[in-house]
This record gives sequence, C-alpha cells and structure tokens, in this order.
Amino acid sequence: MTALPENPTGEQLIDALRVYGISTDRSLTTVARLLSPDPWTWINNIQRAEAPQPLTIARVAAVIAGETPPPQRKRTKYHPLAGTVPSPQPAPTPPAAVAAPAPARGKARPPAPVAAPPPRRDNRKPWTPPLTFEQQLERLQQGARLVEVRPLRRADHAFTLGGVGSGML
Repeated sequence: MTALPENPTGEQLIDALRVYGISTDRSLTTVARLLSPDPWTWINNIQRAEAPQPLTIARVAAVIAGETPPPQRKRTKYHPLAGTVPSPQPAPTPPAAVAAPAPARGKARPPAPVAAPPPRRDNRKPWTPPLTFEQQLERLQQGARLVEVRPLRRADHAFTLGGVGSGML
C-alpha cells in the first residue's frame, strides 16, 4: 500500500494511516482502534511525536501491510507518591540455618502469674432514687429554693444548610 519513510515523524505515520483507511474504506479512528483501545488519544499523541518509538513505527507498518500488529510493550504501574511499583515477586526462601530456631536448653519455666490490678477507688456518691413530688414539696416547706438548671450546650449557628440566615427570621 503506502511505504513509510525511513525515520517518519508522528504526522507522517498518521497521514499513512489516513491514506490506508481511505483505500480500505475505513475511518482513521477505525484504523487507529487496531493499534490502541483509545484511538483519539493515541492519534493525538502520535501526531505530536517528532520521533516515534521503533515499536510504534513497526506496529503502524504492520497495520498498513494488512498484518496483525506486534503487541504493545508492558507498562509499569506508576504512582506519583510511591514511585514505580515493581511487579510482585515471590519472597526468597531463607537458608536452613536461619529458618529453624535452635532448640532450648534445660527445662522450660512456667509463665509468671499475672497480678490482679489494684482495686479501683470510687469517689462518686452512691446512686439514690429520685425524690417523689411529696418529698420535693416537703423540702420546699422546710426552706429549700428552686434553682434554674441551664442546659450545657452551645447555641445553634445563625445559618442553615440553604444559606439563609435563620437569625433574621
């Protein structure tokens, strides 16, 4: 079909694929889908390349020749914070001298007894049942006073989730 130059640029590769697509009655996207699962990103990346990789040139040449393109190279996983993640490899087996612990000499000692924790000091008052209404009236007659008990909590904020100031309502 179309011969590629010796050192093609990315633009020349895309042009060659475009000509191949026209001759086989396919769109550029359909032809690029043979080379990548994401054809538009692949086309944009190759178009900008001044010197494409030899494997990319070989894959494009194979598609133009009507052959199956060689597989893409495997990419290593990369995480920006951790760096390149190596492929998992089996752990090496330790030497026999390190693997088995040495036998203990003499008799084994029994485990030391666990001491009980010290008793807990409880400075709290013992629980008393609440007073009945009659007992409360009796205390009032003896001179007890009523005391206001305020709840110990902060005031609500002056806005709602909708952004309307509830303090102005």
